[in-house]
Amino acid sequence: LTPLNSTPTFASYGQLPSAGDPVASCAYSPNGGTHLAVATARGLLCVQRADTVRVSDGELYEPSFARRGLGSGGIGRAGSSLSSIAWGGGSGGVAAVSGDSNAVEVFDVCVGVTKRTFSSANQMGSGSVGDATGLLDVCFVGDGGDKVLASGRRGRAFLWDERSSGGRPRAELACGGSDHRSQIHVVRASADGHTVFAGTEGGFVHVWDLRAGAKAKAAAFSLATQQKVSYPLLKSIDIASLLNDVPMLRDGPRGKVTRSAVYWCEQDPLDPRRLGFHLRSGVSGVIDLAAVGGARVSHAHCPPSPWTIAEDGATVVASEMYDANALRHRRTAAWVVNASSGAGCAALAVGAAGTRGLKFLDVSPSPTARHWVHGVTAEDVDADESAEAARMEREMFSEMEEKKLAGGGNAMDAELAMDAGRRRRRDGRGRWWRDDPIELSGPAFAVAAHPNELGTIAAGSWGSMCLLGHR
Repeated sequence: LTPLNSTPTFASYGQLPSAGDPVASCAYSPNGGTHLAVATARGLLCVQRADTVRVSDGELYEPSFARRGLGSGGIGRAGSSLSSIAWGGGSGGVAAVSGDSNAVEVFDVCVGVTKRTFSSANQMGSGSVGDATGLLDVCFVGDGGDKVLASGRRGRAFLWDERSSGGRPRAELACGGSDHRSQIHVVRASADGHTVFAGTEGGFVHVWDLRAGAKAKAAAFSLATQQKVSYPLLKSIDIASLLNDVPMLRDGPRGKVTRSAVYWCEQDPLDPRRLGFHLRSGVSGVIDLAAVGGARVSHAHCPPSPWTIAEDGATVVASEMYDANALRHRRTAAWVVNASSGAGCAALAVGAAGTRGLKFLDVSPSPTARHWVHGVTAEDVDADESAEAARMEREMFSEMEEKKLAGGGNAMDAELAMDAGRRRRRDGRGRWWRDDPIELSGPAFAVAAHPNELGTIAAGSWGSMCLLGHR
């Protein structure tokens, strides 16, 4: 894995405040990834050609579309923010939501106009913050672009259908149990549009089947009505509970894993039975939804906790190696898959919590993957570490011998070659996912993988985007 030109960045707008404007969401366009859309927490939405970013090394900022906040005229009210964007509804369609608003706005970025506005409020057009649910994440359902899904602050997700009149939600999906009032940080629909996944502040992933429920069937032919369709909750997955069922976390705590908010979850593009997740605590992994006996965690990565207890014994503070400001912002991850690989070689690209690093986690669907944890014992971990150390020693010795045989270079060159060998740590199964984080110009809040170019990753930071290449 190698950065392209030292991870070039481009500013999302001219002068930045001292802390910067955090990128809340970014996404490549579905029509071959020709454009990159970026939304910042302070309300900027811009779309730029992806090739412009690459050719100029990020030095040229020429958005084909840019506006502030939500609302007609492209101005939005003062203090308006953006929390999420998604492509859909045609090559130029982008949906945007704000945590300060109850509205979903769908733009046509090719012509710079608002195509449609949806509202989760009881009264269409009500824009006051007092009655707004506040929407945190948005996505399109299916390939047609007719259905839009967004999540709210009060344990609700909303589904709109453009074919229905009024712009009001066609369905309202409610979290269950003790999590019924938790804000939903992320909501995603399956590729076939039949299943919805929502990750919450309470640490749960809730699942709904959009084909189920008597009310849903009764209203199937009443698209023109204002009646809401009700879908029952299919299941609720407690990620902390699943992690604590794992016999041995390779790089995780030896004690009980505490519950943490779900910042991101999404199905593997090559295998819908696998659900990737990333938690506020920095823990990432994969849930096997179709495992015998129920859902289980098959892969996990547990970095050191970014929080420590202060000397007074009561105050929780960020550790010295972490950026406390960065820890306050939601982080999203991205699947990086190689469809040409027979085993479905896969990784999760995710920002290392509170640091300037971006990690590629090996979560290939095989027990030989670096972060596989199902059924792994302490003895297995010790054996793997010993084998890895021996393999690295052999590789370093081989590289030094090759350097000597080549007749060029000196001891310093040999040492650099050895260091490069360490960075290219191979997991022994023919896959090359770098284990240590790639350093960026700032912490990675939002990550997007190019749909066609396996080696291109975009990571949003403080008012800038970092473009990376990997192999």
